Amino acid sequence: MNIYTKFTKFAAAAVVGLTLSVASMTAQALPIGLGLVIDGSGSISGANFTTQKNGYIAALNNVLPADGSVAVGVYQFSSAAQTEFSFQVINNATDLANLVAAINGMTQLGGATAIGDGINLAASQMAAFGYANLEKVV
Repeated sequence: MNIYTKFTKFAAAAVVGLTLSVASMTAQALPIGLGLVIDGSGSISGANFTTQKNGYIAALNNVLPADGSVAVGVYQFSSAAQTEFSFQVINNATDLANLVAAINGMTQLGGATAIGDGINLAASQMAAFGYANLEKVV
């Protein structure tokens, strides 16, 4: 997989969370919503999967507030998608630690690359949480 394809997948996943969170700030009194859609397909190496996990863990530990202002869900995609951490508000250090532990404990699924399944799963969980009237970007 070339760098352009990797970036496209990452950008698409990031856009879902950012689009939903920006729209929520103007439309509803909800915390900022962030859906992390992580590539666990066979098109990336085990080392790159570990790099993804470590990058998310470092970012979350260093910049994510644990004060109820952000809600996060984590989803892994390959041939299909699965929830790694159900969408919830991060209210305190324990919630943040549970989020980090969920990412740290992920094992790579392998298989095909169905990023759309990951995006759809994240969007449906975010909609069920209260972000239902927001646009989904695919």
